[in-house]
Amino acid sequence: MNDINDLLRKFEKINFNPDQVMPFFIYDESKIKSNIKQLKDQLTKLGLSTPTSKYFFSMKSNPNLQLLKVISKDFSGIDVSSEREYDTVRNAGYLPEDISVSGPAKKDAFLKKLLIDSVYAIHIDSSDEFNSIFKINSSVNNTKTLFNLRVNVDESSSKLGMSFEDCFSKIKMNESRINGLHFYMGREKFDAERMSVLLKRISNEIIPKKRASKFKIFIGPGFSSSDLTKVGFSPLVDVDAFEFHFEMGRVVLETAGAYFSEILSVKESGSGKKEIIVNGGIQHLATGMINVFKKVRETILFGRSLNILSGSEEANVFGSLCLSNDLLAVVDTCPQDISRGDWIYFYPCGAYNISASASEFIMQDRPRSFLFSENSIAEI
Repeated sequence: MNDINDLLRKFEKINFNPDQVMPFFIYDESKIKSNIKQLKDQLTKLGLSTPTSKYFFSMKSNPNLQLLKVISKDFSGIDVSSEREYDTVRNAGYLPEDISVSGPAKKDAFLKKLLIDSVYAIHIDSSDEFNSIFKINSSVNNTKTLFNLRVNVDESSSKLGMSFEDCFSKIKMNESRINGLHFYMGREKFDAERMSVLLKRISNEIIPKKRASKFKIFIGPGFSSSDLTKVGFSPLVDVDAFEFHFEMGRVVLETAGAYFSEILSVKESGSGKKEIIVNGGIQHLATGMINVFKKVRETILFGRSLNILSGSEEANVFGSLCLSNDLLAVVDTCPQDISRGDWIYFYPCGAYNISASASEFIMQDRPRSFLFSENSIAEI
């Protein structure tokens, strides 16, 4: 995907009409497959993935159902974060027993639906939700749903999960119905030592000493999609005491996709730097992540005839919201004659897609998506 010449050859197959085409994403199915294989191989080398491990694709990382079909062939199931996501995947034909639910702030009616449907697992996010779910469960017969407590591993924030102390007390309160724990390490925040410390604390403080089965650990590790191969891990505890399941999303898709958008305006800032405004925007990649752009993001400018444009000027690239938090990239190879009608390519950009690229606030053009599979191409 990061070979620009190969990418532009694929790009030419999209019936490109510069006067009509909207911004779009392109995905490479072979790269998705290789990312999944690399991910599983790495987790196996770390001693975490075993034949009993399950992989759940995180729906929030990309809502495109055609991509989901590709990914679900190699995954055990799907993880959803909301009732809307749950209804979407159910309407697409996926079974409740293949779905886990990890979103915070779940409504009672949604919890009851999940229990009646017997989804694979619910990750309980708060004390309020804990009280509700067991009250609701008393009126639902024979649910097979696994109940897991979501542990807050970020002590500086209380938005996700519960403290270690709360989880320990709740397991003591209802040990027979708590099947495991869920923890999310954060985007690109996997750290081998940190994970070892977490597992040691879980083993020493939370897990009941006598159990008929292994304690399940659902983990969103937050691997860096740009450098999976350097992940290392030396556990401080016996990992055989756990059964690991994994929740993955962005790491599967980010390096398998790119984003293309037309330049609508080129302005000069007060400092003389160019400011480029494109049709659309990727609001989840905002100013707060500008260090990420400079480190891993490729931006390539090209003209209507697909000729690559190059220069030595620096330019800020904004989405069409034109707000400070809509800064998409800083380009340092901008030609002086860049103009309206030229195009810009962003890579890697396979995660999130339309869920974060089009602002309904000002009704931007909704981007299209294309999937390349071997020698074929299809809009998805």
